[in-house]
Amino acid sequence: MEHDKQKKAFVQRQRNEIIMCASLIDKVPNLAGLSRTAEIMNASSLVINNKCYLQSDEFKAISVTSEKWLPIYQVSEKDLMDYLGY
Repeated sequence: MEHDKQKKAFVQRQRNEIIMCASLIDKVPNLAGLSRTAEIMNASSLVINNKCYLQSDEFKAISVTSEKWLPIYQVSEKDLMDYLGY
């Protein structure tokens, strides 16, 4: 029950207007580190090339559950410019 309250409060808090785009990065340790950094910075979201990285044991070990508290979106490299509005 307490965990649910914490998660609800965290989800409702105002996020910084930072979108961390990492669609060009494919190394799991780097993505996991960016996930932790984005969470600490209270970024709006993290954008990665493929969400399958989130399931790897290496990602989970380094990210320390940050992916559970941070919106993470999948945007392929070819779609990145459209996503960013260019």
